[in-house]
Amino acid sequence: MRVSRWILLTAALITPVLASAHNDNIDLLRKGIPACIAKAAPTDRIACFTTLCEPDYECGKSLLIATTREKGPAEGLRVLDDLMTSTAFNLGTDGHELAHIVGRETGWHFGFTGDALLKCPTEYFYGCVHGFFEAALSASPKPPMDVARSIQDVTEEVMLKMADHVQQETGQENLCLAGGVALNCVGNGVILRQGRFKKIWIQPAAGDAGGALGAALFIWYRYLNNPRSADGVNDFQQG
Repeated sequence: MRVSRWILLTAALITPVLASAHNDNIDLLRKGIPACIAKAAPTDRIACFTTLCEPDYECGKSLLIATTREKGPAEGLRVLDDLMTSTAFNLGTDGHELAHIVGRETGWHFGFTGDALLKCPTEYFYGCVHGFFEAALSASPKPPMDVARSIQDVTEEVMLKMADHVQQETGQENLCLAGGVALNCVGNGVILRQGRFKKIWIQPAAGDAGGALGAALFIWYRYLNNPRSADGVNDFQQG
C-alpha cells in the first residue's frame, strides 16, 4: 500500500515537471523556427532544423508544434513537407498522423472557431481538420456523444434544405444522392420521411470510392464503346 502511494505521489510530482519541460523546449524551438523557415532551399531548412533538436520522430513533432504556434498551420504543414522528404529525420509515416498534430495545435493555440479551422490549408487538409476536431472534442465540456448529436442535427438540417431546394427547382419526384454525406443513413431517412420525394436512390460508392467506379464505367462505355441500355429495372440512369 505504501509502495503504490509512493508511486502515485511520484507520478503526481513528475508529470507537471515533464509538461513544463516540454513547453520550455517548445518555447526554445519557437525562437529558432523563424530563421529556419526563412531559408529558401528545403535542404537548408532541414539543416537548420537539425541544429534545434536531435533529428528523430519526437523532434519532428516538436518542430511542428512550435512552428504552428509561431506561424500558423500553413507554415506548420510546410515544415511537415520538409520533414517528410528528409532522410535525416526518417519519420516513417505518410504524414497524415503528423498533420493531426498541426490540426490539434491549431485549435488549442488559435481557438476552436471557424476562422481558426479555415487556417488549415489544402496540403494535408483532412489530417489538419481531423486533428482540429479531435482537440475540439477533448476540450469540449460536453460529453462526445452530445457534440456528435449536435453535428448530426446540423447535418440533417442542411440536407433537408438542399433536398427542398432541388425539389422546388426541378419538381422531380425521385432523388439521387451521392457524395460522402449521402452515406448518412439517418439524414437520408429524414429526407424520405419528409415525403417530398417518392423514391430516393443512394449511390453505393457514394464516398471517395465513387471516383474509381466512375472512372471504370467511363472507360468501359466511352473509350471501349460497349453498349449500354437503361431498362428501368437494373439501370435507371439514362444519362
